[in-house]
Amino acid sequence: MGCGAGGCTKAAASERADPAHSGAERYSPDSVPAIPSLTGPTGIAVGYSDSPARPEPQSRSLRCGLWHDVTDLGDGKLALTIGNLTGDAFPVDLSTQIMTVLRATGDPVAALAPASAWPTDLKALCAVIDRPAARLDYSSIGDLRPLLAGPDTAPVLLDPAIGRRATAQLPPGTTVLLCSAAAECAAPLVGQCVTQHPDQAVVQIVASLPPPTAPLAVILYRQPPGPLRLTVPATPTSLALVRNHLRRWLALTGIDSETGADALLAVGEAASNATEHAAAGAGHAVDLTVSAAAADGRLRFTVSDNGCWKPPPDLPGNRGHGIRLITALVDDVELITTQHGTTVNMVKEVRR
Repeated sequence: MGCGAGGCTKAAASERADPAHSGAERYSPDSVPAIPSLTGPTGIAVGYSDSPARPEPQSRSLRCGLWHDVTDLGDGKLALTIGNLTGDAFPVDLSTQIMTVLRATGDPVAALAPASAWPTDLKALCAVIDRPAARLDYSSIGDLRPLLAGPDTAPVLLDPAIGRRATAQLPPGTTVLLCSAAAECAAPLVGQCVTQHPDQAVVQIVASLPPPTAPLAVILYRQPPGPLRLTVPATPTSLALVRNHLRRWLALTGIDSETGADALLAVGEAASNATEHAAAGAGHAVDLTVSAAAADGRLRFTVSDNGCWKPPPDLPGNRGHGIRLITALVDDVELITTQHGTTVNMVKEVRR
């Protein structure tokens, strides 16, 4: 196993030198700046056909000529590459060269530029996702191309981009699938998984694909969703609705399950407090507004009402634990009380 600038890649025994391509231009991993390799990126999941339920490393090269890689380029950009080469002629360090150039330049076309020197049975797809700009840039060899699907839009298989750069915009909540084989069969499956957490979605997609004739890998990316805002009556019967909407929104963010569970419990506790305490002394119907947003590695939540707040008691008892629980679940809490209602602002850092 050799470690380059962006992380470790397994060197397969079948990656042997090919005399016909010994003069092809090479990029040394030591010549590019160090770039951290993602070990648990938010919104990314990788699956493999031999064991769909088993978590896969973010960089992998196999004896059959199958490889995939996910690297953080910084500034909100991710580099994704996936490829497959059938047959016996697998040039030494082929996948490493493609991954190294993509990591160093952030240019999918440059990463695949030497491809004309490789065998014709090479299939590869390189992509760079700019999260802040909500944009996908990609280039391809063979019939590999990205598949996009939105929460409310049908799956779309993008055009091939052989020898050129193609661009697609990523609306909030868009799912991007890169597959080491033709992705046509995956289109309806992706459409069924657009509201699932990426980890769950990739397991279901790989398990539901027709049995492949060779090992197959997929990379699934989820663009962060747009802000959530929900206003309901401040009554106990509204709490289930709030939890359901928030649970669906959290799944779209692709955050880990522990962070999502903490956020769901904290927001649920704040909403429960509002229905119990804010509405108790009000002489009018009280509304509860819940909002959520994801940006800059943080989840921000606001729970507000237009009722009357009861401060927690000084001594612990059966009541008054709500704010203490919320404080323990999130990284920052701000409680604002006025004569017009109460607002609880919460921030939860996203683990990576």
